[in-house]
Amino acid sequence: EYKLNEAYNLGVFGSRIARQYARSENEEFDETFLERAKRIPDDVDMVIVFGGTNDYGHGDADYNYIIRENQIKDYIYYRFAHVYEDIDLDKAKGIAYDALQYVDGRYDYYQPIIDILNRQ
Repeated sequence: EYKLNEAYNLGVFGSRIARQYARSENEEFDETFLERAKRIPDDVDMVIVFGGTNDYGHGDADYNYIIRENQIKDYIYYRFAHVYEDIDLDKAKGIAYDALQYVDGRYDYYQPIIDILNRQ
């Protein structure tokens, strides 16, 4: 139905959103969503994120993982807006503006998102 040319599955069975205090027997489980998000190609048309089940079920991180989840959001929004900066600046600004619902100055990619909004 979507006529995808290619799909990337960056999901890792047993992994979590938050960084864990204790190391897992399988180190692949300890790679967080944010670390995997950095491998998303710049030219993707769609990103679907599902997660959190393992954090709740058998994770050992405290509630600070909610802050880390927002660090994932700001990274994904920035990457998405950045792809369009030189192609369609209005679209890039629209994405950056929408990002401000979720992203604020606590996070690494807040300023680059603001920079996209201020670009002429």
